[in-house]
Amino acid sequence: MQSDIVMLRRGQPGESGSTEWVDLDFVPDELRDPRCQDKYMQINAWYAANPRNVLGLIDKVTRGYTPVPTAVLDGDLGAALQQAAGLIPSGVYVPLPVASAAPSAPATTVAAPEGARPGSHVLHGGRIHIAQQGELVDVHDRTNATVRQRIAGMCDIRDRARKLLAAQLDDVSDNALADLRRGLNGSYDRFVAKHGCVTSRANALAFRRDPDYPLLLSLEHYDEEEEAATKADIFHRRTVSRVVEPVRAAEPDEALAHSTQWRGASIWPTWLNCCRPMRMQWPATWRIAA
Repeated sequence: MQSDIVMLRRGQPGESGSTEWVDLDFVPDELRDPRCQDKYMQINAWYAANPRNVLGLIDKVTRGYTPVPTAVLDGDLGAALQQAAGLIPSGVYVPLPVASAAPSAPATTVAAPEGARPGSHVLHGGRIHIAQQGELVDVHDRTNATVRQRIAGMCDIRDRARKLLAAQLDDVSDNALADLRRGLNGSYDRFVAKHGCVTSRANALAFRRDPDYPLLLSLEHYDEEEEAATKADIFHRRTVSRVVEPVRAAEPDEALAHSTQWRGASIWPTWLNCCRPMRMQWPATWRIAA
């Protein structure tokens, strides 16, 4: 087994980087092990040009697979490392200037908007945040520009979808629902045109940790064979409505079911007691007992 010890430094302004370290070259004679007869072995061109930076000699060694050029050291590795340390040029490390200590401004916290679920992405001040413990944590600089665009687009779709669902439960007018539905369609269409369907792998990687990502997935019907998505019904019509407690039933069985569902108990004995003495027939409409 062999290993490279690489030391890096930050480039200076105006300094152009060299790419010679990515090339290959033949092993020079002074670096090739005398026991190796292969004169056409290739190693990194930088090591071929700087043989003193190689500890040992190059031989073809197998580790159970195809033999590969490997540095073999016959001697004390610790002593060789100490000697190689002297090859590091002096004066190449330049510490950054220490900036004068300025009084730091007190950290400000931003409260998460009402309804933001823990771990959800939130756009605030043009930057990506995550809601944590009732506050917004700035994570804008942790991702690249493309991922930020994906997150921002899916946040807009999510917020519009939640607003449309809430409006349906509030029984707002059909015209108001139509306006919200047009906004959701426009937001979704713009996103898909640029980033593909929300089910795609790239969008999933960007938004899968958001607790509302399942909501976004429910907005599409994805065909794995066709690798295409179609819009769910929410883009075209009302999909949910507020459940209202009934006050009347047409049949006794229906009244019994409503009573059990909404009151948690049956009032059947009360009906029997009321009806038996008079030998009356079942009325056409039954009022649900409060």
